[in-house]
Amino acid sequence: MKIYDFKENIKKVPLTGLPEYIWTYYKIPILAAACILVLVISLANALLNNVLSDPVLSVGVTGQVDTYCSDRIDALLAETFPGSTGFQAPVHSNVTSPADEKNPYGPVQLMSYLAAGDLDTLIADTATVDFFLSSNSLIKVEDISDTSLGKDAAAHGVSPLFYIILPDNSKKGNSDDLKAAERFLEAIRQQ
Repeated sequence: MKIYDFKENIKKVPLTGLPEYIWTYYKIPILAAACILVLVISLANALLNNVLSDPVLSVGVTGQVDTYCSDRIDALLAETFPGSTGFQAPVHSNVTSPADEKNPYGPVQLMSYLAAGDLDTLIADTATVDFFLSSNSLIKVEDISDTSLGKDAAAHGVSPLFYIILPDNSKKGNSDDLKAAERFLEAIRQQ
């Protein structure tokens, strides 16, 4: 008994009839492979969307505060958001204060952070808070001058400090980001 040989049979089929031959005899494996491929792609897409949709707290810190308190802020973020919380690792970025006379583009840079949805929270000095109050772009402002972080900053001439929750309507899960911001604020107060 001769074992079926695909190569041998395919040579006998004329080139114009090849697609019809393959479809007639191999449509079940082709359809099964297509179903598996669609399943794998949809699973990968769902996993990727799930990972990307996890809330991320984006913490902006104005330059002068960042200079003196950067390590403390990173330590607080690491304590507040361990892997078990369901939040991705927070992003800490240095933001130029709009009141910084050395950088005339400070207000534009800060507003572009906001417009791009790259900033959920800000730790800043009074001049930066005044800028946001005058531009009506705040959801909430909390004074953290009386915390150990605020006192450290004050020792370096950066006082008072304010923790600011900024609006971010462009991202999904904004309420989760606000919850993360509140959790971070609680961690600052407990120090």
